[in-house]
Amino acid sequence: MKFKNPLLVVKDMDASVEFYKNVLGLHKIMDFGANVTLTGGVCLQTLDTWKEFIGTEEIIFGARDTELYFEEDDFDKFLEKLESLDLDYVHPVREHSWGQRVLRFYDPDRHVIEVGENMKSVCRKFLDSGMTPEQAAERMGVPLKFVKGCMRKKQADHPLDVSRMAPEQLNAELEKGYADIQAERTRPASEVFADIRKEFKLLA
Repeated sequence: MKFKNPLLVVKDMDASVEFYKNVLGLHKIMDFGANVTLTGGVCLQTLDTWKEFIGTEEIIFGARDTELYFEEDDFDKFLEKLESLDLDYVHPVREHSWGQRVLRFYDPDRHVIEVGENMKSVCRKFLDSGMTPEQAAERMGVPLKFVKGCMRKKQADHPLDVSRMAPEQLNAELEKGYADIQAERTRPASEVFADIRKEFKLLA
């Protein structure tokens, strides 16, 4: 068995499609009239057909017992975008104990939408503040493996280039390396080079 899609019942298909496009950047990828699939796999179903499917007129909107969850890479920019939109909020921006900022609002049919900072961005924020991988993992309540994965992604996106570093930045990186040696956070060179070959798909 394979899970396929979440489905939301909507009163006005056109209004809902427009909402998800303008607020969350989702677009129609399949349109069957009474059923529309958006990017990300979110499906919308018209209210009248849903009543027919389940054989009842008793449909409850706004129960607030489920939500659609999204993550945003540039959370601050997303918040700026929301300032120009007339949304009904469940709650304003709040920061969870693991360091992730989130907010929740309703769609036109009172389905709850949550948008949070990308968790990898949160992880890299803590690492950039000077935390060790172990400290970041403890702060966020996540496995150390997750933090190390964020570190590899950051290094792939922004590899260090000594020729472009200011003296202060170079000294800071050297100090980090020295601190790792002092704390015995080291790995055999063979493992490091194996990871590099795997990361950048280099031949051995």
